Amino acid sequence: MAIYRRKKADGKFYPHWWYRFKRNGVYVCHNTKQSNKTVAGELENEHRSKLARGEHGLRDWRDVPTLTAFQEPFMTAIESECGNGTAKFYRGYYASLLTFAPLANARLDQIDEALIEKFVMFRGETRCPGVVEPDVRHRLGDLSRMA
Repeated sequence: MAIYRRKKADGKFYPHWWYRFKRNGVYVCHNTKQSNKTVAGELENEHRSKLARGEHGLRDWRDVPTLTAFQEPFMTAIESECGNGTAKFYRGYYASLLTFAPLANARLDQIDEALIEKFVMFRGETRCPGVVEPDVRHRLGDLSRMA
């Protein structure tokens, strides 16, 4: 249990208890609006239980698709929104993103700057140097469109 009271600037404490814990790499911090520490602890346990059952706010990591699994929903959305010409353009770029296995197998919530940098290095090894910069910018633009 991570129950605590927040401190005011003058060194005194606020009357309400707070809780903070980490779930699936995300910090959950909440004001219980309770002055009783026991009741605040019960509220924290209730919140944790709801998260575990999938009834509250945070999605479970198992619900987040990989980049490969997200291809069809993304392409369906692009086709309905933009038309076949644009969809064909994105389909080609998406396929080139999937050539890098660590990126293709990564869940969407795990794609970070480090993984993107590895992709940039991978594209630099597989393409001629003059083509790499614009090529990588297009693929990163595709990733930002998916976000």
